[in-house]
Amino acid sequence: MDHGLGALWVLKDQHWAKIAQAGAIAYAIYYVCYALYMTTLSPKAKFPGPLLRKFSYLPCAFSSFQGLESHAVRDLPAQYGPVVRVSPDLVSFTAPTSWKEIYGYPAVKFKKSGYRQLRPGVPDLLTANGPDHARQRAALNRAFSDQALREQEHYFQEHIDLFLTRLDQRCSGKENLVNIGQWFEFLAFDIIGTLAFSSSFDCLLNEDYHPWVTLLINFFKSTHYFLTAKMLGIFFPIALLVGPIRHLLKGQEHLRRSYAKVQERLKLPPDGTRHDFWTYISK
Repeated sequence: MDHGLGALWVLKDQHWAKIAQAGAIAYAIYYVCYALYMTTLSPKAKFPGPLLRKFSYLPCAFSSFQGLESHAVRDLPAQYGPVVRVSPDLVSFTAPTSWKEIYGYPAVKFKKSGYRQLRPGVPDLLTANGPDHARQRAALNRAFSDQALREQEHYFQEHIDLFLTRLDQRCSGKENLVNIGQWFEFLAFDIIGTLAFSSSFDCLLNEDYHPWVTLLINFFKSTHYFLTAKMLGIFFPIALLVGPIRHLLKGQEHLRRSYAKVQERLKLPPDGTRHDFWTYISK
């Protein structure tokens, strides 16, 4: 009886081994055909670029995991020219006229790619359709007019003065090593908080990250890892198991905090000396 069960398990193991082998062979054949198509017959095959990047996302993924993909995209035009294919479905343009043709107004209506709605059914500036995007952009443009920027200048100056004061204090002390990247983040988030909510995060004042800023930074890191891991194809689930994705769910916490902060700002009484974004958006 035991011998019979043992033989049955051997047959089952051999059966699954053959299925796995057949699947691997089929996938290899598919990938070879896909690579040939992407490098010879695809509409994007005419664009120059590294051969591996034309049919594989692995170079992008590995560079992104190291935080160096922007360096690669920056350096490739020196070798391949102003138009470079940096991934199977991504082409980089560096010619001076490209910016206006792609991002100028009115511009060619390119299909938006790489963006997703944080709150399903609520289109934001990056995911809105044409009419909604135009309406939202028109409202925001008022906050970036020449007049608005001149009226907001003192906010920048105040934060920059505090930024320089804190750096002087740090550099004159015994421990004069400064993580300058961290301090620029303090400055940026304090300015954003003042302009967006009329309330600074006080990172420079406290010489530390505000809890909301920490939440955002961790969320951005997890989102970047998640989007990069998706490039790995069939290895995506494995990458998720070993990657720092625990902060992905913090996106909803960020939305809750944003909503509460905006409502708090909108309830402030009118003040002729206040010149944050909402001063112009609500006109």
